[in-house]
Amino acid sequence: MDVITCAISGEIPREPVLARTGYVFEKDLILKHLEVDQRCPVTDEVLSINDLAQIQTTADVKNYVARPRFSNVTSIPSMLRQFETEWQSLVTENFEIRKELEKTRHQLAMALHQREASTRVIAKLREEAAESLDKLREFFFF
Repeated sequence: MDVITCAISGEIPREPVLARTGYVFEKDLILKHLEVDQRCPVTDEVLSINDLAQIQTTADVKNYVARPRFSNVTSIPSMLRQFETEWQSLVTENFEIRKELEKTRHQLAMALHQREASTRVIAKLREEAAESLDKLREFFFF
C-alpha cells in the first residue's frame, strides 16, 4: 500500500489536501504557506485556498502512524501542540531555504557560464586584434 506524504514535510499528513498543481500537503502547512506567499511551494504556480481539495482517507492510512490524542486539561499536550507548531514552522522554513539554495545555485552556475563565455570572447578578440596589428605592421613596414 502506498502512503501519501506531504510535499513540504515529507511526512504522512493528518489532514491531507490536494492542490490544483497535483501535490499533496498537510492542510496546516499549506495554509500557513499561503498566508505568506500565494504560490505553490513546489511548482511556484499561483495557488489559493480555493484550489485545495480535502482528501478522504481510510482508517488504515490514518492509523498508519500512531498519533497522541490530546487533552486540553493538562499542560503537556499544550506543550506538544507548541512543539508541533514550531516543527511545522521549521519544516516550512527548511523547505523554503532548500528552494532558495537551489535557485541560488542555478544563478551562480549561469553567472559562471556567462563569465567563462565572456572570457573566451575577450581572448578571441585579443587574438584577432594582435593578428590585425601584425598585418598592419607588415603592410606599413615591409
